Amino acid sequence: IYQQAQRQIAAGKVALAIESLRALLPLGKWMPLLSGQIHAQLGFLHHQNGDRDAAIDSLNKAGRRAGDAKLLLASFHFQKGDKAAAYALIEASLPFNRKHVLLHNAYAWLLLRDDRGADALAVLNKLLAEHTGQPIENIDPAVPSLEAAHAHIADTRARVLAIDCDDAKLDESKR
Repeated sequence: IYQQAQRQIAAGKVALAIESLRALLPLGKWMPLLSGQIHAQLGFLHHQNGDRDAAIDSLNKAGRRAGDAKLLLASFHFQKGDKAAAYALIEASLPFNRKHVLLHNAYAWLLLRDDRGADALAVLNKLLAEHTGQPIENIDPAVPSLEAAHAHIADTRARVLAIDCDDAKLDESKR
């Protein structure tokens, strides 16, 4: 059924794909983490279909490990002006998505938009520590000026992406 839903999505038949994925929900009782992942995918499909309320409902049921789903839900809250709910959603999902580069970078960007540059740097430094295996104490301290913070964030993002590329090359070389 899951492959059928993928083919339906590829063919642009989103409504049919939603129904196919809903048919998989009862299996979530016997397969750990399945329901949360299906709800995350349903949320994305509802959003693609333009049904924001159904998307929010499904994304609220998504599992904590679905970092992309939590990020989309946080963006809905942020657009409504409910920054506290958006930050809470992202902060709650960070421990379960420790190496999710987009989640951390988006969170840092939102913090930086709110003039919380030191917090943004802390988020990215924690991500960098997670990727490099270095203790966080060995990573550059917070940068005082906003311009320097932007430069530091760009540099941190580039280093994390370079590590991801190196990991991908290493995985390919093992094949």
